[in-house]
Amino acid sequence: MTPPPASHAALPAPTRRGRPRAPRALVAAGLAAAVLVLPACSQAPSPGPTTATSRGAGEVTGDWTAVGLFVDAVMAENRDAAARYVVPDSPAARYLRFQADFAGADPARSTPSPGTWAVNVDKHLGEVTLGVVGATPVVWTDWRFAPDGRILQWSTPVAGPLEDRLWTAEPVATSPAGTVRLVSAFVNDTSLSVVVEVAATGASQTIDCDATYAAPAPGAATPTAGASPATGEPGPQPADGCFGTARISAGATGRVALQFLDARLGGTLTYTLRDAAGAAQPARLSVR
Repeated sequence: MTPPPASHAALPAPTRRGRPRAPRALVAAGLAAAVLVLPACSQAPSPGPTTATSRGAGEVTGDWTAVGLFVDAVMAENRDAAARYVVPDSPAARYLRFQADFAGADPARSTPSPGTWAVNVDKHLGEVTLGVVGATPVVWTDWRFAPDGRILQWSTPVAGPLEDRLWTAEPVATSPAGTVRLVSAFVNDTSLSVVVEVAATGASQTIDCDATYAAPAPGAATPTAGASPATGEPGPQPADGCFGTARISAGATGRVALQFLDARLGGTLTYTLRDAAGAAQPARLSVR
């Protein structure tokens, strides 16, 4: 059996000078939701999305009360409750897996606190507005449902369809100091969030909050080495947020979550391990 990490404490997240730290959208600790399903209105349009952003198959109408309960469970970080409303292996189900991975990497995550968010469901417009205290409201629209009414996916006007914003592979980078495996990744309206699992083999490992991400150029299949098109800054983009297992003993594993503002899938994550002598051993993973 793999021994537990030596410690599981959050480290302060590095903040790039002049740029705010990316918000922990939808997985924020200490939140609770009030679900408000808007009443029917006279001469309302037929139910359905107002923003046709999804290429996915599926019905455009469903049980909007269930949608409200689903989003409430998402905001409460209650994966078991949320999973009742989604199709297994769908983009919606994979989003729930990411949410659990991301929340589980944060040792400082607190119990959701009632009254700090609101979920407004408009069944006539086919959209959900999430209002979180201290954050800009987020709109989920263009919902897609299976014939039995369960949720397949949704979109946002800014980031697009959920199916295009989730990881599709779980590569592993290996070195004498250990391994780094991509667990999951997700793009929201403001940032790319990545969860990795670090296994320390040759020596204990300290969390790498200096990890970087080289984003792909627009239309390119591989990342550029000179600059990040997403930010305009020279070189790979440093992490805007970082939390996870502070120190991993040799022979143990731990998870780390990293956030990169304005980034998208298709780039390369560089996470540095160190051998027993302290020499750097960069591990590079394609995040796609």
